[in-house]
Amino acid sequence: MRQWLAILAVVVIVGVIGTVILSSGAPPKHRRLAFPARGVLLFGRVNLPGNATELRDFQSREAQLGRKYDGFMTYVGASAAMSNVESVIRTDRTPYVILSWATGPLPPTVIPGIAAGRYDARLTTLADFIKARPGTTFILRLFWEFNYTGGEWNDTHYGGNPAVFIAAWRRAVGIFRAKRVPNVLFDWNPIRVASAASQDPRPYYPGNHFVDVIGTDAYPKNVQLSCYQLATTGVNGSDWYAEFSGKKYGKPLMFGEVGIQSTDHYPAPRIDRSAWWRQCLADLRRKLPAIRAFEYFDSQASPNKPNWLADAPGSLAGDSGAQAFRGYRAFAKSSYLDPLSR
Repeated sequence: MRQWLAILAVVVIVGVIGTVILSSGAPPKHRRLAFPARGVLLFGRVNLPGNATELRDFQSREAQLGRKYDGFMTYVGASAAMSNVESVIRTDRTPYVILSWATGPLPPTVIPGIAAGRYDARLTTLADFIKARPGTTFILRLFWEFNYTGGEWNDTHYGGNPAVFIAAWRRAVGIFRAKRVPNVLFDWNPIRVASAASQDPRPYYPGNHFVDVIGTDAYPKNVQLSCYQLATTGVNGSDWYAEFSGKKYGKPLMFGEVGIQSTDHYPAPRIDRSAWWRQCLADLRRKLPAIRAFEYFDSQASPNKPNWLADAPGSLAGDSGAQAFRGYRAFAKSSYLDPLSR
């Protein structure tokens, strides 16, 4: 009898302690939302010619591809309304929403300001918005392309001190953790180190506990490069894939933004875009297995900017806009790009 009373007392004590811990407001352990163990999620940033909404452009591309995207990528302002995101969630029901936070113009003091808490209210509003939509997994691309010296996130604005960036990142993530937002992933997303205007991103890494996904934005602007080359080459021997696919980080990787221009834009050696897409699929399967998501930047910002549209016109044989899009569609409909089998 005494033995049973002792066990009962222990159970009661443990229950009381557990209740105290849960009510104390202590942040929970970081919950990891898994990407598929195999295959690559297909995300889209779609901005077609004309004046249609983001949702209409997105769904138009889905109809042309003959499949649903796994994720919708958009840019949101620090204080902007989220009506476009809400419309995609309600209408398209995409499993993932990728938010690039935040569009400008932002002051060059934004990173020190975030570190000092001056953006806490805005980030809290965003955390509440995401938490209220538990059926969607949000990938938050905080301060994307932070290592580009021409951007407002870059440390050229705050004394070349990566510690300020890390403090800002951790503060932003901490707001979501304090709010116990279960359906958000944090994507640490440098730009490819392709020139002197792009810094080595490694000093800016905020630590594994504060990152869920490691991305890169990679565009072949002047020379045609394969997906493998975009992931593994850069100036001064930079190799994003070799560095960040290792056990030191242990994170799924993703192409946060990638695009390809018409073949006539590049000097030789070059291949038509349909061949480029076939090679990209082979690279993802065989050479880049740690990459778990691929976001195609299906857009042209303005007529004087590079044209990354999947059906951008091309003048060379085998590389018309229609032929290029057929290559993209075959890529998108590969079983390797459909790990959710929707």
